[in-house]
Amino acid sequence: MNLKKAVKIGLAIKGGSQTKLAAYINKTPQTLSKYLSKDIDPPWSVIESICDYFEVSVKQFCEWGEDE
Repeated sequence: MNLKKAVKIGLAIKGGSQTKLAAYINKTPQTLSKYLSKDIDPPWSVIESICDYFEVSVKQFCEWGEDE
């Protein structure tokens, strides 16, 4: 799954910003950026929190991030 792509789609649908998402998942914007650039892997709990932010299932979120 491409986390950056999934987050980009989520933000396009829901609105908001990476800064607001970072605050929601209780991480700094820098940490979120590292997740999105694949510098570090987010724990499963963070993925679940991101899904909660976008109000979608993990399955739907993962589908957003599928590489074609």
